Amino acid sequence: MSSKQRENLIYLTAILIAVSGLFHLVDTLTGKVLFDLAFGPYLYVQTRHFWKMKKLGVAIEGVESRRYYILIALWICLLFTLINFLSVPFLMIFLVMVDYLVVSQTE
Repeated sequence: MSSKQRENLIYLTAILIAVSGLFHLVDTLTGKVLFDLAFGPYLYVQTRHFWKMKKLGVAIEGVESRRYYILIALWICLLFTLINFLSVPFLMIFLVMVDYLVVSQTE
């Protein structure tokens, strides 16, 4: 995956988060559900990317290892939010921002 595709994926996630915020203004429950769903494309694509790397036996090193740990942290945050153990929306947004910085720094 090229860095431009990675940036576009993060932009898509940011747009979906903004749209869920607008829905949150109208209906709180709908906004919360859409916020959780906003991370779906990002989590799917990144998980698939790292799954393929592990399947091919490629070592995850350098920038990819940082992005891998960010992905794991995001999955944990989403899991905590879904089981209503801990609501961490700011941390989830922060993790996506950190991933964007890692991606843009590598160019």
